[in-house]
Amino acid sequence: MSSLRPTLRIPGFRASLVQALESDNRALAADSLRRDVPQPERLSAEDWAGIIASVRFAYKSAVQDGLEPVLQDIREQMTDLSEDDLAFLSEVLTPDPAIDRRQEGVRVREGFLPNLVGASLTLDLRVIDPQVSAGTDVEVVPVAMMRLLFDEPVAGQEAVTFQLAGPTLEAFSEDLLQLRSSFNAISATTEPKFSVAPWAREAAE
Repeated sequence: MSSLRPTLRIPGFRASLVQALESDNRALAADSLRRDVPQPERLSAEDWAGIIASVRFAYKSAVQDGLEPVLQDIREQMTDLSEDDLAFLSEVLTPDPAIDRRQEGVRVREGFLPNLVGASLTLDLRVIDPQVSAGTDVEVVPVAMMRLLFDEPVAGQEAVTFQLAGPTLEAFSEDLLQLRSSFNAISATTEPKFSVAPWAREAAE
């Protein structure tokens, strides 16, 4: 028995693994172990996060317990899977040193704080005067609505919804563009050099 067996009894996990086996999702699910794959438009943020998490956990179990025990547990717990499904899982879950290194990096990157795994945005038009008479122009004010989905509960919720209006929206957009520019610059640096600020070094002495 592998460490995956108890998790396979959870309906939500099994459903995510079945989704990963769908023909349209197979290549993306396999690639998600090797690189950051953007969420496909045809899948919700919740479904995509579930697919990635199920494949990662199954792979981790195969590394820890061996491929055959994991496949055997999958055969016994998910009896509706075809031989083609099992062959695909055998290929994807086979331990690979390159994947191991990346998964360790992902664990370090994502293991400290809740991670944002999806976001939805919409525009809301608020009527200023709901008592307006018929035939009179209706005056509205636009408000951006954002729903953020996390990989674990934040303040007891897996998703947080809030609004952005006026200057706040502009400042938020500018900050995101600046952050993306900085992120790309760091990612493009082949030999990054880091130094501890003098004031920070003094505080540690």
